[in-house]
Amino acid sequence: MSSGCSDLLYFERVHPFAPMVHKRRYYAWASDPNASPARTALRSAMRTIASAMSPQFCDIGHVMYASTRRMLETQDACPETGLPWMTRLKPPHEQRKMHHERIQAWLLLAYYDVLRKSEHQAFITARRAFRLLRLSGLCEMDIDAYSGRQGDVATCTPPAETTWNMQMCSSENGADEAVLQQDWISVEERRRTVWSAFLLDRLSTMVNDQPTMLMEEAFYTRLPMSETEFQSGTQEPVSQMGFLIEATDGNKAANSIQPLPPFAHCVVVANLFARCMTHCKMAMQSPPMSAPEAHDFWIRHQWLASAAANACETTETRCDPMLVFTRILAYSASLSLCSTANATSWQTLDHHLMAMACKPAAHQAASEVVRIIKTAPRIAFFKMHPFFPNAIALVTSFLNADVPYLPSTRGGHAVDTIQERQDALNELLAALRRSSQVNNLAAELLCKLELDIGQAASDGSVSQFDQGDGSWT
Repeated sequence: MSSGCSDLLYFERVHPFAPMVHKRRYYAWASDPNASPARTALRSAMRTIASAMSPQFCDIGHVMYASTRRMLETQDACPETGLPWMTRLKPPHEQRKMHHERIQAWLLLAYYDVLRKSEHQAFITARRAFRLLRLSGLCEMDIDAYSGRQGDVATCTPPAETTWNMQMCSSENGADEAVLQQDWISVEERRRTVWSAFLLDRLSTMVNDQPTMLMEEAFYTRLPMSETEFQSGTQEPVSQMGFLIEATDGNKAANSIQPLPPFAHCVVVANLFARCMTHCKMAMQSPPMSAPEAHDFWIRHQWLASAAANACETTETRCDPMLVFTRILAYSASLSLCSTANATSWQTLDHHLMAMACKPAAHQAASEVVRIIKTAPRIAFFKMHPFFPNAIALVTSFLNADVPYLPSTRGGHAVDTIQERQDALNELLAALRRSSQVNNLAAELLCKLELDIGQAASDGSVSQFDQGDGSWT
């Protein structure tokens, strides 16, 4: 596969779920044989994961992956980052600048591991990226602006970001250093690197209850701006984004950043999903709950359910894989909350009834996911986020395990009959089957779900699974 073809494939299929590279800037240095080691590794990582996103070029990705990993490991062994177990950089006079391209390269390799290797290997690789992120100080790049917002939103001014950029930004060409130091596009690339790492960490909770490794309280970085504005490369950014805490917890200041661009919205919803996973773990730690614990549970539960419902109300754009995945993720959060409430032992009838009341919203969410899958173009499955199969598997497991819901007369589109549930399972399995062409995780989940559904059928379901064409009859 030629370098030009790799780059085109990257921006067509990888960039939609990891939009952290400025396209025009990349092409300006991509053909430079004297690019810095960090950029060389990033270029190699971009072409490596691009090969994984195409069935025709999957085989050559293993060689490219090994080469890219050697580059990054060599750079990590350099003295500027110290020994692997160190958590602080050396003093400024003893270290070179941390290149955000290195972090980007490690993140792309982690996604390659999700697509082509194993979940365990992906977590190991992701930890390399997270460590460099903490060492770089990028998570606090807008801390001065954040502090100004706490008193009065209007007091927040851009100069604090410029100050940070002058400290952290590095240049390939000394003559252009003054220009690059005040370049907002470079600042936005770093922000997007931060949030790409955060998104990977939060979505990892979908796999085997993996705990998060990055604390949201430590992120003092503005949310990413819209993709159109980022790629336009105008002299000055039009919008000034807010912070995660504002968008997540519904502070008054959040009104100034609504509606969120697709990437920022995905970050917020992924953080909400991770909170739902934490909520589930807390509920399962010591059942049955005491009365005070149950009270705290339902306060958290109702807040999360309301936030998930609001996240599902965003405008759907079929052409944007990020928006499609985000909406499915929001519906998956609703399903998770329902499963958590119904899997918990309750001491009172009121609490049991409250748990049962969660089911209508959960079945409605499952129905909406199936509708999205039905209407999504086939090419969209090659551009979906690598963790897309996990969200689909969660919905599939819910429908397979739960009894059909009989809605009230006002119930509209809920999955309410056995036949509709079977049709929904077929659609979800077909989505996994299409994704499995470029995603090993999808193939593994498909195999597991087919076995689970087949077992459910043999245990007394009226349905029968046809292994021949992968459908229910």
